[in-house]
Amino acid sequence: MPLDIDIKQIEYNVSVQFSRVTELLAAMHMLCDKRHHDFDPLWFKHVVGSLSPKSRELIEHLSKLNFPGLELFDFIVLEKADEDINDFIDRLRQYDSLEFLHIMLDKKISKDQLLAAKKDNAVLDSIRDQIPWVLNGSEDFAAYMAANVENYKDIVVDLLTEIYEAGFEDKLTELHERYSEAAEDMEHRLKGRNPVELAEEIKGSKFPAKHNFKQDIFSPSYFL
Repeated sequence: MPLDIDIKQIEYNVSVQFSRVTELLAAMHMLCDKRHHDFDPLWFKHVVGSLSPKSRELIEHLSKLNFPGLELFDFIVLEKADEDINDFIDRLRQYDSLEFLHIMLDKKISKDQLLAAKKDNAVLDSIRDQIPWVLNGSEDFAAYMAANVENYKDIVVDLLTEIYEAGFEDKLTELHERYSEAAEDMEHRLKGRNPVELAEEIKGSKFPAKHNFKQDIFSPSYFL
């Protein structure tokens, strides 16, 4: 059942908009981060119980990262897909696995490096050192990624699909009122504010560099 939460346009090309795709990736993050399971243990138990062994294995490896699942947010922007989850998943399926990893790793690691990392631990160590903000120095995840470099995209897409099919739309419908209230609150906080400064306030830290963003989108999230 779709949620009727309209996109709220604010000055300076800033918007507050609920995003199903954002919430799916946020839910993936919540499942991978054991620190967050207590806030909705019944939902966590239900979803994890419905996952395949392969997806549970991926969650275990992702849990070693600092921000598991959030490395996929770039695909929302690239594909301009924030509402239709099935469409988003279908678009991810079209990616070559190496290209998928190249984008996921902030486009810092070449496809040749990715293939070499599968056979050469020195290359793998170099990759971790190049993008610590993604891999967070995790030897466990990096080794898993390298071992599955040619089908990692399929494993990720299967996990997202299984989360979605575990009654995800029903959960969003249950949370409809909370999302609406959060969107209204964010609109109020944005009035007369610099959106980047507010984003830093929410984030709890400064952005490493100031950018002239073309668009600022604030998405209320239950799972984050």
